[in-house]
Amino acid sequence: MLALSATIAVGAPAHAIAAPSDHSLTPWATSTNWRSFDDDVVDRSPEMNQGWDESARVISSSAHLPVTSQQLRTFWDGNPSTSSPIDTLSFSGNTIAGRDKAGHLLFSDTYRYVTTRVHGLEDGPTEIFRADHLRGRYGYIALMAPEAATDDSGQPMARHFHFRFGATSDVVTEHDHGLVYLTMVDHSASPQERARTVVAFHRAIPAMIDDIGKQLRR
Repeated sequence: MLALSATIAVGAPAHAIAAPSDHSLTPWATSTNWRSFDDDVVDRSPEMNQGWDESARVISSSAHLPVTSQQLRTFWDGNPSTSSPIDTLSFSGNTIAGRDKAGHLLFSDTYRYVTTRVHGLEDGPTEIFRADHLRGRYGYIALMAPEAATDDSGQPMARHFHFRFGATSDVVTEHDHGLVYLTMVDHSASPQERARTVVAFHRAIPAMIDDIGKQLRR
């Protein structure tokens, strides 16, 4: 859940971990605790509260509009263009499985590499994989390599990656069936590292900040 629309997505200053030459799912299997950014929106730990407070200050300054952390959380939590039932993704060998917030299995299949889009999600290299058996919404997945990042002060942030599911190999640009640009965050990172990622998201793209300001002014 990191898109303000199907075409505007959140990123962070980071360096992607290069995908292996065999185009396997190995880079995404480096964590067993990938969770949706939605979970960080509702996380009320002291560290995350500080991260959202700082993010609100970033938006207030950039959009020239007083914004509270609760307003910012509500903006993300209530944005219909960013909804997705997928709360966790797991990778094992060639298998990708997705579950909802209750832990119910949404899909599971083996996925095979199809191609690489040089200008894919976030206009960066994006690997496209096709399911062996599933068709429709989870038939294809576009994956950016996980990003190992530090914030502006050089402090470690939680790793994250951007992805999109779709029914065709044009999954990167396909906008049917409510597809959005989604993000998973490594929840094996500390709450403080995840909080830094939240702040970096809100610093990253001026267009996103402008859009948030416009919508909060309504």
